[in-house]
Amino acid sequence: MLNGVMTTTEAGKRWDKDPSTLRRTVLKLPKSEHGKSGRNHLVTEKGMLQLYGYTKPYIYSLILDMIEEMGEEGFAEKIVDLAYSSWTDSTDGVVFFDYETKKLDSAPMSNGDHFDEDNAFVELYRLKQNWLARSTPKKEDILTTEEQAELIEKYEEPDYLDEKQLASIDIDLGERMKNYLVYLLTDKGGMDDILERLKG
Repeated sequence: MLNGVMTTTEAGKRWDKDPSTLRRTVLKLPKSEHGKSGRNHLVTEKGMLQLYGYTKPYIYSLILDMIEEMGEEGFAEKIVDLAYSSWTDSTDGVVFFDYETKKLDSAPMSNGDHFDEDNAFVELYRLKQNWLARSTPKKEDILTTEEQAELIEKYEEPDYLDEKQLASIDIDLGERMKNYLVYLLTDKGGMDDILERLKG
């Protein structure tokens, strides 16, 4: 899609509609919302939204656009940063996609709370308030072998999840936790789970 204009073939993929039927359907739109370029039938995004609205396949296509633009790792990093900024000991950090503005955002939410259906938001990721207790990372996921040795040398009871202990060897626990979450998204199937849920 370029500047909000696409071929009816692309529009068919984005809205899960038959392109040949779509070529006839777009003729119902004002002339400013459809046309031809050579042999290609064109339609605007605005025109498609007038016809079909924000369907699940269309929203899914917007997320894929964002992943393609940012790269999978960049997209995962953005999601984790947003989730972490809204996460607390008593609230989940929820990342959502606002499909009207085509932007990612986050909000703190209680466990079990969800967006109302009349909102233009789709939940993408939820960092649960008790995630650390439920999925404790291994120390090798957080620290290098050298950093583990440094912690053992410094403390009688080293704790690789202790913020103060790690800070004493110049490690920011928050940053390491974010890196670990990005790793879970990109290398352990987390991103596939997000896309599967959106598609389903």
